[in-house]
Parts: sequence; structure tokens; C-alpha cells
Amino acid sequence: MKSKKKLRLKLTYFGRVQGVGFRPWIYRVAREIGIAGFVGNSTQGAFVEIEGSVDDLQRFHEQVRQTPPALVQIRKIKSEEIALVGEENFVILPSKKSGKIGAEVSPDIATCDDCLGELRDPLDRRFRYPFINCTNCGPRLSILQELPYDRSTTTMSSFTMCSACQKEYDDPSDRRFHAQPNACYKCGPKVFFVDKNGSVIAGDPIINCVTALFKGKIIAIKGLSGFNLVCRNDSIQKLRKRKNRLTKPFAIMVNGLKKTPFPTQKPILLQRTFSKKNSANIGLILPYTPLHTLLFETEIRGKTLSSLVFTSANKSNEPLCYKNEDAIERLSGIADAFLMHNREITRPLDDSILLVTKKNFIPLRYARGFTPTPFQLPKSLASEKVSILAFGGDLKSAFAIQSKDNLLLSEHIGDLQNPDTFRHFIRTIKRQSALFAFKPTHIACDLHPNYHSSRFARSFKLPIFEIQHHHAHIASAMVDHKLEGKVIGIACDGTGYGTDGAIWGAEVLITSYQSFQRFAHFQYFPLIGGDRAAKETWRPAAGLLWLTFGEKWHEELPKTAPKISSLQKQIFDAQIAQGVFLQTSSLGRIFDAIAFLLGVATHNHHEALAAMTLEKMASNEDQTAVFMPSKTNPIELTSFIRAFCAKIQEGISPQKLAAGFHTWIVENFVFQALKARGKTGLTRVVLSGGAFANRILVEKFSRSLSEEGFKTYFHKKTPTTDGGIAIGQAAITAGKIKMK
Repeated sequence: MKSKKKLRLKLTYFGRVQGVGFRPWIYRVAREIGIAGFVGNSTQGAFVEIEGSVDDLQRFHEQVRQTPPALVQIRKIKSEEIALVGEENFVILPSKKSGKIGAEVSPDIATCDDCLGELRDPLDRRFRYPFINCTNCGPRLSILQELPYDRSTTTMSSFTMCSACQKEYDDPSDRRFHAQPNACYKCGPKVFFVDKNGSVIAGDPIINCVTALFKGKIIAIKGLSGFNLVCRNDSIQKLRKRKNRLTKPFAIMVNGLKKTPFPTQKPILLQRTFSKKNSANIGLILPYTPLHTLLFETEIRGKTLSSLVFTSANKSNEPLCYKNEDAIERLSGIADAFLMHNREITRPLDDSILLVTKKNFIPLRYARGFTPTPFQLPKSLASEKVSILAFGGDLKSAFAIQSKDNLLLSEHIGDLQNPDTFRHFIRTIKRQSALFAFKPTHIACDLHPNYHSSRFARSFKLPIFEIQHHHAHIASAMVDHKLEGKVIGIACDGTGYGTDGAIWGAEVLITSYQSFQRFAHFQYFPLIGGDRAAKETWRPAAGLLWLTFGEKWHEELPKTAPKISSLQKQIFDAQIAQGVFLQTSSLGRIFDAIAFLLGVATHNHHEALAAMTLEKMASNEDQTAVFMPSKTNPIELTSFIRAFCAKIQEGISPQKLAAGFHTWIVENFVFQALKARGKTGLTRVVLSGGAFANRILVEKFSRSLSEEGFKTYFHKKTPTTDGGIAIGQAAITAGKIKMK
């Protein structure tokens, strides 16, 4: 029997409920059921009051829970019964801008299928309109100025909707009901094509742009959250020279793929491609704005573009360009022309990158389409009184803020050794803190004494926690998978400052949020030259040869290796004699050394070039064992180097040796994981670090550990690179505070 008793409930919805069609949906559900009340946005999320019979309110709750719009993510609902008012209608109220900020901001969303259909429809009033969007797609974070998310708090506030757009915006049955970036040709942003001096070129800007691309020109295009440099493949060498990016791969934007993972984000996906000799990674990205789609669907003399070289619009290591005037000033020596628009961007965002393996999508860069999605801090670590600002590292920099059980990771910022990037890092911290009214009570940073991020962190007059680099790596992946307790952590990368002052980088850790134990690591070897050792591969090679063969190391250089000059030998020997060097266990530097000994990389012209070269060489080879793994701790390197050089002299192919090297790495770590399980009983293995941007290592670790009965965890949302360590720093700091 139905209950006729009436109730009025006051509800607060927390989570991603702004900019994703939540209020229109609540409005439609309430009107359909016939209950009264209202819905609105606040700085905390969305507020709702509903009044009706007990049965109708129950129907409302069930429908809200079961049929939300695709982009809505309700994380918590606060409910209380209040006095009846006696309303008859349900309405959408103006937003409330007062109170503590807790609202979740939606990422920017790639163009939805409905909007693409209208974009291509000659009868639609938005036919070929470059800024078409609705409640299910379009700009969000990149145009947001402050919370709550309303048109008046975005850069769209300068565009007054025409009567047709306003009618859509006000109509609850319309897909654009309260779509804040709603616009059309008549009232919205406009695109224009300018030369490298900023002068507008007459004619249709998109036709002009596509024509220029067919002529071999390099164009800077202002997209959703910043500029990108694009050209056809036959102009790639010109782009490399102008951008000073001679070897690092570019992404390729392609059109026509109907099914794709991550359809609302459309990140760069690093996928495996095959050739007769070997395979390599290629970064593919789909058009994610209407403007991109129009470039591919504009016909010039019977031809359309099939693909475009696609890269961030900046000089190497500089911040991304996102303002029109700044782009003309900074890119005039690179771009031949600019396709611009007059919708301002508040926050520049690079394209996100994920590595595609057989079983995983591993994030390498966290940016457009994903940020600022929150991660959940384990409730056992959360505190109402603690707010943590974690500064991350210096390479692939990103910071994190923690409040209660929420962790927000910033977008990818870049290399803080560049002064402009460091200034952008500081600005972004201030902007994000202001957006969320965030005031830290505690600071977390990397243990490294000379990181720019750590030095800046120490300038805050707040309690500070210096977190070991690899502990933070493992903790970030633990947060990613909502793991608690202790795990076996395998952390592999190029550089991480150790508690003993050495440079770590090939570690087996027994890890919890509160502490870690260094269970095993690769044998230390000397590293001369500081930062130069990460660029010049002869330096780590010399260190490993000296460790293996002693003072006559130079005589043991294999025939495939480039010549080490007398001057280089003198520099190395002098610094060894004087003790002017660092000790390292870095897997990244071991990769560099092996690439040098095989003669395939004398310099890392970009980060991890040597490692990428070895991965490419090994990708089509039989992955059977060539070298015996070590049974010692530290994991011995000298026997391996001796055997490696001997097999070169025997004439074993470089490809087979590269494959054997990958297998040897995995076998060593699996052996140590088995020993750790025997001593601790732990069966969960968490893997993190830049080395897991290597598809061969990911797939071999996954298979080998699973065969031994381990439960294996790679990153799935936080980056496996240094771009994710701020999450780990914050979680570890929260754990240490709880212990006090």
C-alpha cells in the first residue's frame, strides 16, 4: 500500500555534479515524478530540496542513483529532513557563492557524437561551427575562473547568448539546458587565421589553414586548452629543426577511428607499431574539438587531410602557449601562421598520455581530459584538521593538494629547471589554491636537497615532511588502487635521492603509507658528471666497466661501443681517484650504459632515448633468458657486465642482447620478490617509476609475477612517472601525521 505521508528533504550532493548536466537531470527527474522543490549549485557541490510523498521521494532517490548522466560522479550525499513548505513546482535556483569550497570541477570533455552530428548537418544552425558543445562535452576546467561553475564564472561570460541559444539554455528538455559554454555563429567565439606577425588573413580561416597545411606550412592552432603545432608528415623535419626537437617522437592526430578507449578524454595513446625490422611506439590522438574535426573534413581540390603531426606549442622545456599575443611572440620563429580564436583560456593544459599494453593503460602524463579528477585518500589517513600541499619532483612536475579524504593532482607542468616553467609552477599552485580556497597546514616534498620544488617547499613556514622518492612512487600507485597495509614495491627509474645520499633507481621496498624498508636493490656503481651522466651515455658505461674490470676498464670496451677518448678517460680516472662521484643503483643509467656498449646511443638527446632504443631493438626478439640472474643482495652487476661484453665479442646480435637484458632485469626482480614474500608473507606487488613506460618490462613483469602467484598492480590513473609522486607524498605525510 502506497504511503501518502509527505516529507521535505534537504540534500547536498558531493562529487562531479557541476558542468555535467546534473541540475537539468535532477530537474527532469523531479518534474517527471511530480515532486516540488529546487536544485542549484554551491561552492560545495549541488544543493537540492525535494517535497512529496514518501513513495515519490523514494522513486526520486532510486532514479538518481540508477540513471545519472554519463559524466556525473556522485561521491557522497548528505540528507536531512526539514519542515514542509507546500510548494507545487520544481525549479533551478541561482548558484550560491558562499560557504566552504568542496565542489568537484569537471575536466574538459571531447566533442560528443550528438554535437558531431550537428556539426556535419548542413541544415543545422551550427553546421561547421568550431565551438559547438552541449552539457555532455566541451570546455570546463580550461575556461573556469572560480566556483561554482556557471557561465558568469567562466570566460564565456563575455559572450551574451542570442535568443535562440538562450531558449535552448532555458529549456529543460533541451540537450543544452544550462550548458554554460553554449553559443553559435551569431553570439559565440570566432576563429580567425593570422600570419606570423599577427595580421588577419582574409577568407574562410579553416579553408585557409588547411590550404596552408597542404602547402607544407607549420601552423599553431589554439585548441581547447592551449596551442598545438601541426603540420603534414612531409614537413616534420622542418618542424624538428624549428622546435629544436631533433629525435623525440611527435604524436600523430588521425581521423576516422570509430571505437577508441577514453572517448570523453581522447588522450595520446602510445601504441605499438610494426615494421619488417622492429616495432616502436607511436603516439596516436583523435580530434577532440570541433575545430580539429573541421580540419580533417575540409576538402581542398578534392583532397582532405588524413593525419597531422601534432605537438605542444612551445620551445623545448618551456611552458605551453595559451594566449594569442604570447603565442605570436614565442612561436613566430616556429609557426608560419596561426589559427586562433577569441575564447580565453584560464588554465593551459597539455594533452594526456597513456601507454597501451596487452592488459593495461598506464598513464604517463596527467593533464587535459583527466585533471582535476580527485583521488581518494584512505579514510584511515584522512583528517578534518589536516590539509597537505605536496610539491612532487622537478622532472614531469605536478603537485597535489589534500583536504579530508580528497587528493587532487595538478596537471602536468614540466621540467622545473626551466625558469619560465618554474614560475608557471608557482602560479599554478596559487591559482589552484585560490580556486578551491585551499590553505595547507602541512607541506610535503622530495627528499632531494637540491630540487627546485623542494627548495620552494622549504620556504613555507609550515611543518614539512621530506619524502623519499621511491617510497612516494609506490604510495602513489597504492592510492591509485585504494590499497592499505603493506605491499612489496618495485620502483625503477633514472633518479631518486636515497636516504644514504646515493642515487637510487632499481629498488625493492616493503612499503606502507607510514614507512618503508629497503629490501633489495641493484649494486651501486660510480656515476661521474652529475646531471651530464643522464645525457652522455659513456659516463654510466665507464662506471660499470670500472666496477667490473677495475683500473683497466678502458681496455675492456667491447667492439660495438663508440671510442672513449683519452680526455674522457682522464676525466673519469681523475674523478674516481679523487672520489668526486656519486654512487647509484639507477636502472635508467644501466639502460644508458647498455645502449652505449651496443653502440646504439651515445647521448640522450631527449629523456630516455637510450632506453627507448633498446626497447625498440628488443621488441621483435625472442624473450628467452640470455644471462643468469643474480642471487645476491645487492643485485650483482659485475657478473652481468662481464657476460654481456663477452657475448658481444662472440658476435651475438645486438637485438638478442637487448632482449636478454630486459629478461635479466625482470628475473632479478622476481627473484627478490619471492624472497620478500618468503620473509613477510606479502603477495601484493606494486610497480612504479619511469621505467614502466617500457612496454616490454610491463608485460614481462605482469606475466612473470602472475605466474609466481603474485597480485600485480601497475598505475591506472596516476602517472607511473614522476608526475604522480605528489600523490604519494601527500598520502605518506598523512600517514606519518596519523602516527604522531
